Amino acid sequence: MTNNATLRWGHGTPPVAHLSGEIDLANAADLFAAVRTVTNGSGVVDLSDVTFVDSSALNQLVLLHNDIELRIVATPRTQPRRLLELVGLVHVFQVHDALDTALGGQWAQPAVFRHARSR
Repeated sequence: MTNNATLRWGHGTPPVAHLSGEIDLANAADLFAAVRTVTNGSGVVDLSDVTFVDSSALNQLVLLHNDIELRIVATPRTQPRRLLELVGLVHVFQVHDALDTALGGQWAQPAVFRHARSR
């Protein structure tokens, strides 16, 4: 894919990272490194304007979820939402249909997602 992704920040607390474009191997690590520098224990990642994500973007979301209290906005019937549903991460992450619902309610630390290790 291309390096066609942008990050802009919303105002307020918790910080809201509005991502747009295509997030893939070429840019996922850099984008989420920038998100980590601003989030201090909690944050929202808004994928509403994202047109494509691959497994490297999902990996970065899992890593971020393990580090902070994370809420994700993924609009229904979009590619990012379909991929989150396909791999079952909607049951692990706090995924919201819209930014206003992601910002509302109590902020409680979700369970950490860990890969099972073989013995």
